Amino acid sequence: MINCKILSLFFLSALFIMNSCTKQQPVASQVVEKNPNSLSFVFFNVTINTNSEYTFSLPELTQSILDSGTISVYYRSVLVVEDSWYPLPYFPNYRGNNAFLAVAELQLGQATLKNYGLKATPRDFRFDFSVAN
Repeated sequence: MINCKILSLFFLSALFIMNSCTKQQPVASQVVEKNPNSLSFVFFNVTINTNSEYTFSLPELTQSILDSGTISVYYRSVLVVEDSWYPLPYFPNYRGNNAFLAVAELQLGQATLKNYGLKATPRDFRFDFSVAN
């Protein structure tokens, strides 16, 4: 009987550890069309590890937008109830550290963000594209 309880406790502990160590997968982007010349894409629950990069797949990021359009990137914490978006780059002045979150690279169909020393917490990211007329 005691061995059965110990074995059950071991399996429950193993399941808890395996579940807590799995990598969070971001929810697919949501497309919000503002008008014919502008698009917004929101990616939910994305964690960019400290001193790491994360590449977002944005098939709508065309050469035309890269050449003559505008691209704005925003973030918000998933832990906050407010619906406030903050532009990148983000430079928190916390105890004089030089940590920040910024766009590392924009390419055809993708954007790469880099976390330069910030704590890895889940965030939502929004990409706004505008095409020149």
